[in-house]
Amino acid sequence: EHTDFKDPNLDVAASGGGWDETKVRLYRGRYVEAEAQETSYNLYRWTTETDDHEKSAADLNGEPIARGDEDILSIVEDTATKIVGIQDDYLHWAKKCYRPTAGKPVWVVDDQSIQKDAPFHIMFDDNIHNDPHDSIVAVRYKDAQSPMFRSLKGEEIIQMQGKHLVRVPTIEPIFDRQWFVDKIKQCQMQKGRKFGFDS
Repeated sequence: EHTDFKDPNLDVAASGGGWDETKVRLYRGRYVEAEAQETSYNLYRWTTETDDHEKSAADLNGEPIARGDEDILSIVEDTATKIVGIQDDYLHWAKKCYRPTAGKPVWVVDDQSIQKDAPFHIMFDDNIHNDPHDSIVAVRYKDAQSPMFRSLKGEEIIQMQGKHLVRVPTIEPIFDRQWFVDKIKQCQMQKGRKFGFDS
């Protein structure tokens, strides 16, 4: 059976009802729009009200646990926690007419000075398209020339397919238990070719 993350009685810690961030971290990811500023993405603590799944950032109770790219990466890349679950902001994506820049964020650091064993982010989804105007993934990108992340445009995001984005044919991984492992290896090979690492 699979966990129902919409279940209001979900025990997020699986440790007697308390929130134990050393075992599992679940968050609600929400976009926050501000006038004259780039839309930011924040993480909020997991909540168990029955309608929280569809609430905006403004309607969720409490302050964000993480604000913006660097704060979120400090959680996602924390090696002390093996599982991090983030509920995507579907309503924001729909409101923005399914534009890639409003989708689920994935972070890409394109810098040859990074270490071979640095975190390498890959987004698997069955709703990744070769369409610059309609895709589920928002790529947040930073390279050696820029100290800050920026959102890639649709055409740029398409260039990330096979490297940091992998479209999932929904049925195939069910019959091929190695499917995800093979795709991860292929993405790692692309990274190795770019930065001169041995695969």
